Amino acid sequence: MRKAIFWYGLKNEGLECFLQPIYNVKEKKINVAEALFRVGDGHGSYQDTEQLIQYAEKMDCVSRIDMWMLEQVCMHMRH
Repeated sequence: MRKAIFWYGLKNEGLECFLQPIYNVKEKKINVAEALFRVGDGHGSYQDTEQLIQYAEKMDCVSRIDMWMLEQVCMHMRH
């Protein structure tokens, strides 16, 4: 039950996926992007991601976050 509550809380707090481009200086172009997981704090800032991941590991929710991130990246790629 605690796992479900944690996941529900993450999604309702403003779970977000950001793509950070990685620029190749030699080729002078963006080759790839890194997917970043962030959760809003409700005040325009973001919660400490490292602490959230540590707690997600304790709650055994990392695979849910991974799958959510994969879905988000796929949606970004379609657009």
